[in-house]
Amino acid sequence: MLTVAVVNQKGGVGKTTMALGLAAAVAKAGRKALVVDLDPQANASDALGVVDPQYTSTDVLHHGQAGAVAQAAVATTWQGVDAVAADVALSERGEDTSIGSEFRLREAMADLDGYDVVLIDCPPSIGRLTVNGLIAAQQVLIVTEPSKAGLDGVARMRESMDTVRKYHNPGLNLVGIIANEVPARGREAAMRLGELQTEYGADVWLPPMPRRSVLAEAMGACRPVYDYGREAEPVTSILDQYCARLLGTAVVTLPKSSNVKVG
Repeated sequence: MLTVAVVNQKGGVGKTTMALGLAAAVAKAGRKALVVDLDPQANASDALGVVDPQYTSTDVLHHGQAGAVAQAAVATTWQGVDAVAADVALSERGEDTSIGSEFRLREAMADLDGYDVVLIDCPPSIGRLTVNGLIAAQQVLIVTEPSKAGLDGVARMRESMDTVRKYHNPGLNLVGIIANEVPARGREAAMRLGELQTEYGADVWLPPMPRRSVLAEAMGACRPVYDYGREAEPVTSILDQYCARLLGTAVVTLPKSSNVKVG
């Protein structure tokens, strides 16, 4: 089972959209995915069609007992994707500074079985909730946008990840950085994308994800983007490549530079 924390301290970069897109891609590949929603906004939970769950990630982090994640996981309206839903009360868990509270998600994931990939959708901050996600994860996937603020967010997330690795989770690794919402044209985006590749090299997944309205439409309709067929192919073809890279089940030849025209 592969556990991946999907992160960025900056909001509005499409982090949840990418987490859900990857979950859908994992399911399309015939695997089983679990989305753990650690964001009090609960956007992932809403998009997955989870209504009034008996247990939420708030309960999971409150108790932190082995088996709590398995107990809280519920089927969603997306085939092949289960979820541990969030709620507004989760923000209170983010303010819990009691000793050991940052380890509760990892402890609650003990005895979890039946999933190929667990995607932890962390809130857009570097707080106690995100730290819980980083400590519980094996890999970190940073989602950003081609802007100065987005790149600054990547740098701060890398620093936080290194701190968690040093003190709490020595096995934590960066699996990749996804540049999302890349416009078809624009000098600023092209420059920032170049800076991202220069700074982080092969850690940047290529091709970047282009800006496409179908992603927002799918999110709003609470449907996997794959439901949109040919209209979504510019997006789903890239998600398939990301999924293969994440799973490590196929050798995927990724281009050396973006196939999205940003100049």
